[in-house]
Amino acid sequence: IPYSAEEPKSLTTQLNFGKKMIIFIEKKRFILGLLFFGLAGSELMERLIDHFIGDGDGVILSANTSLWITLIQVLFLFLIFFLFFINAKDSAKTAKLKLILLLFCIGFTFLLVELLCHMLIPAPIKRQVGSRQAPKAALYGWHHFPEAQLFFKNPDDVTDSCSYKVNKEGWKDINHTRAKTPGTTRILLLGGSPVFGVCRPSEIIAREVEKKLSMNGINAEVISMGMGGYSTDHSLEILINEGLSFNPDIVIHQFSPGYFNINTFSKDEKIPPDMKKPFYYRLNDEKNLERIWLGIPEQKKIVEPSLYSRVKIFLGNIATVRFVRNYIINRIKNYVSKEVEQHHWWDQYTFVLSFLKHGYTTIHSIDDERIRNKWIGTEKLFLKFDSLAKAHSFRFLLHSESSDEGARKWELEWNRIIFKNGKDYIMEQDSLYEIDFKSNYKILLDIGRRNDIGIIPIKREYTRYKMDPHCNKFGNKNIAEDIAEYLMEKQLVNQRVFNP
Repeated sequence: IPYSAEEPKSLTTQLNFGKKMIIFIEKKRFILGLLFFGLAGSELMERLIDHFIGDGDGVILSANTSLWITLIQVLFLFLIFFLFFINAKDSAKTAKLKLILLLFCIGFTFLLVELLCHMLIPAPIKRQVGSRQAPKAALYGWHHFPEAQLFFKNPDDVTDSCSYKVNKEGWKDINHTRAKTPGTTRILLLGGSPVFGVCRPSEIIAREVEKKLSMNGINAEVISMGMGGYSTDHSLEILINEGLSFNPDIVIHQFSPGYFNINTFSKDEKIPPDMKKPFYYRLNDEKNLERIWLGIPEQKKIVEPSLYSRVKIFLGNIATVRFVRNYIINRIKNYVSKEVEQHHWWDQYTFVLSFLKHGYTTIHSIDDERIRNKWIGTEKLFLKFDSLAKAHSFRFLLHSESSDEGARKWELEWNRIIFKNGKDYIMEQDSLYEIDFKSNYKILLDIGRRNDIGIIPIKREYTRYKMDPHCNKFGNKNIAEDIAEYLMEKQLVNQRVFNP
């Protein structure tokens, strides 16, 4: 239908604004239609082909960005397509019906692409550290929703990625029954991000330990309960709340010294206002641990999210809301506040000589009273583990991947420590200070000897990603070999080590 510049008499005044927009789009619709049809068609085909016959990672752009471009382009395509049939000579009734049809089609298209978005590319969780709204967050501060779908992307290789689901308990692991298979040694692995694993689910430490033991003819079931940011006191809470119900034969805590500063607190020490866990352990005057509950009220059961939390979760799961929040609002905030984006996410975790507020590796002076109290508190936590081990007939062991040569090489590569004249140094206030990178591991060995707690030795190098301080799949495999080798050497598998 040819365009007429004259104002059609059949349109009512209430559609005057809409009519002007339609007239404008009619002038350009052919060019716009070709443009968006080409872009949307090529992008959508790229996503579908990559999903069904490719590696699922996207060909040109990142998977999330690519899918969002597709969403916007498809919506524009439908808009142009239906406006093609609305023209300036339509009657008011016809124009209204077409506009209603247009809105319906846009809504239907949005729902369709929303479903495709969740099916093809689930929303990544930043460093996969869980949610404050998950049911078990009431117990631990943050956790994953049962069977939540997550996304892994190799920090060093964008072609290595996959989506996966956590188990029904919210852990990155397969589902386990409480009943144990006869003749099987059940091992419970507790810890933070090293246990959770920056890797595919089949490459976590727990699966690698199972493989190694199986290769040596040992029937073992390894249960993994780890979450990014969890510290030693978290592991103790997990053991009490969930771990004991699985009746483990061996419990291994993967100790991370980067978080030992929030494991326990001295009597007069100020609690960080941003601490998200609902509990903490405090040393009293007699240097004994007291558990302080911050939740309202004390809870021994998992709670369901409130209506507000449910609405917030629902909105957070809508792709459009995430897009507006992450790609528009946050960028505007950063621009207004003039925030400088860090080149690497770990830049915020730096070394200090005496006391580390945040960090993945703690370099310290043992003469610092605050640090000394932290180690006293951490040792007390270990003794609580050991006490539970004797009461429930399992063996408690410790392992730490934070002081191996792989971690040291990663720190050297990024100039976080400096090697000079055969010694390691850190830079503080333009001065070099000598450090012992293995100091944490040495203290851990001393604690083990004093309390007869088994410390799994570091015999291999735990390989790290270049663009992330966590172990890659090869590092996890070496950790698993150290663990499995220790269990076999000490003859701890396929037998109970304590009699009730």
